[in-house]
Amino acid sequence: MILTHILRINNMKNFKEFLKEEVELKGNKGIPDDFIKKTADYGKSKLGVNMDDDNKSQQLGYEISELVKQSTNILGSGTPDEIENRYKALEELAKKIVLEEYSELFETLPRPVEIIAILMRPNKKVIDALPSLGNVSLRSTEKPDYDDNDESEESEEEGQSKSQSQSQSQSQSQSQSQSQSQSQSQSQSQDDDDDIFGFFDNDDDDNDDNDESYTEEEEDQIDNFVNNLPSNKDVALAIDKQKILNLINQGEGKATKHIIKSSETVSNGLKEIFGDNYKKILDIWVKISDAADKLDFTVPLNIKSNMFKSMPGGIAGAVDLKWESLDNRLKHFNMIKEDTEFKKYVIRAYGIDFPILIHEMVKGIFMILKSVAIKKDPELATEIKDATSSFQDESEDFRYGVSAQAMFRGFVNACTDSDKYSQMRARVYALLAMDSERGGLFTDTEFLQITKDIFSCFDIVNSDFKINDEKFGKSTAKIKIEKLIKGIVDDEDEYLKQKSEWDMEQQFDKDRKNDIVDSNDDESEDGDVSTPSENSEKESEVDKLIRQTSQRESDYGNMGEQELIDLIGDALDEDDMDKVNLLQKFLQMKSNESFIIWDREIKRINEKKYI
Repeated sequence: MILTHILRINNMKNFKEFLKEEVELKGNKGIPDDFIKKTADYGKSKLGVNMDDDNKSQQLGYEISELVKQSTNILGSGTPDEIENRYKALEELAKKIVLEEYSELFETLPRPVEIIAILMRPNKKVIDALPSLGNVSLRSTEKPDYDDNDESEESEEEGQSKSQSQSQSQSQSQSQSQSQSQSQSQSQSQDDDDDIFGFFDNDDDDNDDNDESYTEEEEDQIDNFVNNLPSNKDVALAIDKQKILNLINQGEGKATKHIIKSSETVSNGLKEIFGDNYKKILDIWVKISDAADKLDFTVPLNIKSNMFKSMPGGIAGAVDLKWESLDNRLKHFNMIKEDTEFKKYVIRAYGIDFPILIHEMVKGIFMILKSVAIKKDPELATEIKDATSSFQDESEDFRYGVSAQAMFRGFVNACTDSDKYSQMRARVYALLAMDSERGGLFTDTEFLQITKDIFSCFDIVNSDFKINDEKFGKSTAKIKIEKLIKGIVDDEDEYLKQKSEWDMEQQFDKDRKNDIVDSNDDESEDGDVSTPSENSEKESEVDKLIRQTSQRESDYGNMGEQELIDLIGDALDEDDMDKVNLLQKFLQMKSNESFIIWDREIKRINEKKYI
């Protein structure tokens, strides 16, 4: 997302009037201390710009403004019908490129992906299509403070050994309180507005004597509520994780310009749309993308975030991701519930030009992948979202996302077997993102240790991020990432093996049936004088079995995915694995992605660990 209004940056009379605020990334536990310096060095050596260079920002603004005018002139030439057809053709081309690039990744998702690409017409603004952008906060809520020495998970013995004063001061941790009455009396003496025990107190302190005592069951419920509250540390680490996922997501979107530069699909498609002018407009778009990268470094973060907020009409791209449920109602991805059934993911991408449209579609794909990081507790999920979804966060993601994505990409690519299947980086990203309560392999603490290790393995060499072989070899993240890759490879190998066996069985059955038909035809031609009773006996031995099998398979073949899934569930309950295997094959023909999901679930039932 680029701000078109930033092109008028020269109208800002005094950049220095905006205070240089501390970058929030400095306190992130998943980012090494030298990450920001590496990013600054990259901008200076690769892009030729310095961070927070006001003068350079103005120059880049003029440059982009002129390029936008040129592209608009090319797009807007011709009759109204010709212009509209040109826009529609560009939308279809953008979708084709993304589907071509990520088709194999889509097959690993539990549901199909629908992409709706919307290129903004002249005089139309992104915020008109997504008015919710106007509600985005300028700055996020503050990340809670915590003591690094505090342990978010304590044993029961440790929790019980805490003094009453420690139990009260750490009321949001998972330590056991001594008793509810002790906790209440301590909470009344504390002046902390965030004290959760105040929730249970009567507002009128003078009427304490009249308070009803809690039953043992009520006290147990209160204790469970208190003890299961996430601590400040838990919340802060979850926020740090989400921030890093957002950085990589934004970086993936910005990295799409290599597709625009090198894809034959892009060149051929633009040639059909623009004729001889295709090279000219492609060159303009590449220059706009390059200049925008520089602008993200040179515009001070607080200035950019203020411009996002004060002039949202200049927002040049956005994406909206929703789950379409079975009753055709759309649910926003942040509101999705664990048990909600849905048909497909729907990505709606908006952009003022072709490169931005692709950028936003790719961001939508990675939003799907990182959605498994959303906490099950809706209040906690909302708190994390509020701390990572402001215009200030967006500005930081633009600046530092390129570095995060480049290092993450380089690290995964350096791992064993990373090139065996397509989009390995995206698959690893999804597995790392998955919250431990949703079946993920890593806690938030472990995730942050992995990313910090990854970002620590790179140096700036020849104006680019280069992996340090010595650090990479000693990296614990290398062991964990390669374990993830091995699980992905093993799973894909098994899937392809099963598919190959299924294809062979189908061909064998077809050949066998053809042989029997040919044999019967030959007997008839040779004057076979078998009696009806003999024919009936032959059918009971061979033909009847084939006929019954064919009829059953025909029934399965006419069933929908959900019917087959229900039958698989029934067969699993009956421990009829032969039937399960047969139904799996029909489910595979109906939907590759559903087959993969069920295949993995059956493996788990059979105690075959996926990773």
